[in-house]
Amino acid sequence: GSGFTVAGMGKDFTTNLGLNYQRVMMLGLVIVWLGMSDILAQYQTFVSEALAMLRELIGLR
Repeated sequence: GSGFTVAGMGKDFTTNLGLNYQRVMMLGLVIVWLGMSDILAQYQTFVSEALAMLRELIGLR
């Protein structure tokens, strides 16, 4: 047992199934990252405008 946490339960579960825990975690992180990148792509123009404003603010110092 790795304590009563979701990650701990996941570790016990994947180990009991004979799966590589690190591979399962990486797969989960990649899925989350792909979802985040899709969301962030929609806000790309907003982010680039915000970064341009920050550059101007830093330049005003």
